[in-house]
Amino acid sequence: MGNKTACGGGRAEHIWVEVIGMRNGVFQGRLANDPVTPGYRAGDPVELSPDEIEDWMINTGEARFGGYTVRAMMGDMPAAQAEELRRQFRD
Repeated sequence: MGNKTACGGGRAEHIWVEVIGMRNGVFQGRLANDPVTPGYRAGDPVELSPDEIEDWMINTGEARFGGYTVRAMMGDMPAAQAEELRRQFRD
């Protein structure tokens, strides 16, 4: 997954994108969550260039790698949720 910034109403929004491929140096993917920005929904197709990516995460189902914004937010999560994520991160 990658994290993409979209602008709506003059504000930036950070959106997780499930990357499904790459063509001509551009990532192809789908929005992984419902954005606040009007006109977009989870599952919508998007394209993003590598310089638009602010964070990344690989989830193998058994382990997670990357996800540094998620890690930074663990202090604001319920303790059990944060601990489960800590067990999953491998890097």
